[in-house]
Amino acid sequence: SRRVQVHRGNGALGCCVVMHHANLAGFEPGELVHGVNCLIGSTGREIVDCLKLAMADPALRIRLGQAGRATYEKHHMDAPSKCVDLIESTARVKEAA
Repeated sequence: SRRVQVHRGNGALGCCVVMHHANLAGFEPGELVHGVNCLIGSTGREIVDCLKLAMADPALRIRLGQAGRATYEKHHMDAPSKCVDLIESTARVKEAA
C-alpha cells in the first residue's frame, strides 16, 4: 500500500510520520530525527518532497515506521498509564469533596 500518515502521533502505531519542523516543539531534543524515525520539513515544498520520498520508497516507510514505534516505546510508553492514574486520582478527590 502507498499509504503515508501525516500525523504527529502515528509513529506510535508504527506508521511513517511526515511532519512540520514546528511540531518538534513538544519533543525532547534529538528524540525525532529526520530520516531516522520520521521525515521533517520546514516549508510546504519540503513537506511535499518528504511525502514524495516516502511514497516512492516502501522500505523507507517501513524502516521509519519501525523506528518511530521504537521511539514511542522508549520515550512515551508509560504515558497512557499516567493518564489513567491522573483521572483516577482526580475522581477520588471529587468523591471525597
